[in-house]
Amino acid sequence: MQTQQHPLMSPRLLVLKVTRALVSLAFFGGGPFESLHVQQLGASVEQVGIFFALAVRAPLISQVAGGGLSDAMGRLQAVANRCWDRGGAEA
Repeated sequence: MQTQQHPLMSPRLLVLKVTRALVSLAFFGGGPFESLHVQQLGASVEQVGIFFALAVRAPLISQVAGGGLSDAMGRLQAVANRCWDRGGAEA
């Protein structure tokens, strides 16, 4: 009696993983070059540093505020409100 070998990943899961990798590359692949681009636009090194320091810290503040809002109104209600505000684009 022979045992049937299951593939490590189903074809659907493989397509999902490859698509996710391509999307991540498209959105975040240019990140290392942003500071060079901002400098070419005329910003000083100090301005570039301040800009990227604030850009890193901004999500931290909004995540704390969003977490407090989610705790206050309930996670399901907070997600539903976010979807409503964005026209139902995300679930």
